Amino acid sequence: MSCLKICTGDLNKKIKIIDKSQDGLGCSLNFLTPTKATVWAKIETIDTISGNGRRIFDNTNVGQTATHKMTIRGRTDIKSDDLIEYNDRYFTIQGFKNPNEDTRWLILYCIERGDVNNSRNEL
Repeated sequence: MSCLKICTGDLNKKIKIIDKSQDGLGCSLNFLTPTKATVWAKIETIDTISGNGRRIFDNTNVGQTATHKMTIRGRTDIKSDDLIEYNDRYFTIQGFKNPNEDTRWLILYCIERGDVNNSRNEL
């Protein structure tokens, strides 16, 4: 069995988990959306150029390559339609993993959508 080796000191980036499903307009970031939680995370970029990115398939069977891997303490309220905000940049959650199935850590595979002034934010 593989074990995730992480220290709490590795969680050095503060991120917001945004409940996009509570946004009355569905996806606009121009309006305030409720923050589900503010948590500490370890953020790693994923090398998508060399093909090392993690391919994520949703119910449309269209694969997208995750650009970032974020490790947080285990939570049970994270959904795939939540958003992540970090330093005025937004990420959509494409998938997540509960290593060792012990709910101690949660790994989120995300795709960066840009910042508040970037047209890529149309989620």
